[in-house]
Amino acid sequence: MSVLFCVALIFQGCGAEIDNIAKNYPKIDGSTSSLPIVQEIYKAIFKPETIDGEEVWSGLPMSASKTIESYKLLIDGEVDMIIVSDPSEEVKALAAEKGVELEYTPICLEALVFINSGVRPLPLGMGIQAAYLEKDICEFFKNNRKDA
Repeated sequence: MSVLFCVALIFQGCGAEIDNIAKNYPKIDGSTSSLPIVQEIYKAIFKPETIDGEEVWSGLPMSASKTIESYKLLIDGEVDMIIVSDPSEEVKALAAEKGVELEYTPICLEALVFINSGVRPLPLGMGIQAAYLEKDICEFFKNNRKDA
């Protein structure tokens, strides 16, 4: 991620016209969870307008296409870069089918976070990873819903 921000800072400090940067700014998309990263890259490159005393970035991406759709847009050449998790085998096959070679640059890690109120704790000995991967957790919550 630091590479992207370094590039952004170079663009911002080079004195180039904002219109020139906007014209050459890559189209970036990604997963819902990466939207804040995409927005921060945008904010690092462009200067905000001040409207009613507040900073406003016109053109700031406010939504993401989600992971699979972002890959499809990239493969079809509609975006220049995406910030997403690793592609599924289906996405890799689609890229190969269309003759597109995907280039990967890891910039961050994602994780699933399980929060438990303690009211209905997981059974002893059931590790979160094992429960999630084996889908035992789904069965556990299905059988232990409050409204059941």
